[in-house]
Amino acid sequence: MRFTIYVLISLALVALFVTLFIFYRNPYLLIPIPFLLFISVKGVRFPKIRDQKSLNDFIRKYYGIKGANNILYDAQGAIYAYFPSMLKSGIAVVTDKYFILKKEQNVEVYCKYEGLDLYLTSMKDDEKINSKTTSKAGGRKSG
Repeated sequence: MRFTIYVLISLALVALFVTLFIFYRNPYLLIPIPFLLFISVKGVRFPKIRDQKSLNDFIRKYYGIKGANNILYDAQGAIYAYFPSMLKSGIAVVTDKYFILKKEQNVEVYCKYEGLDLYLTSMKDDEKINSKTTSKAGGRKSG
């Protein structure tokens, strides 16, 4: 939330300085623009996933899921795509470039962030469906 406000303010200031430059033709008004653009780029950039801790932080920050125990980080994990018997079913491995998911006997390989997004949004959707069915079933009283 904090970065979103900084990004919006910096982009609004860039637009203001460009407008003032066009109106007044003063080149000094262009000086703060690179700094403001740097702030906006820094605020919207995804963090790099380098180890298991940064992976867990990424999942918690962007998806709100605290316990994603079935997603592992392995820097040299591309071998799992070629030898799927090394993985258990339902386990996902994040490497430096790829996201490898084993569902039953099928192995799916995605780009790192695309695979994480697909898998984690499906996990969140499954949680919503499960919470709705348990709340409906738990609300009945026998009498």
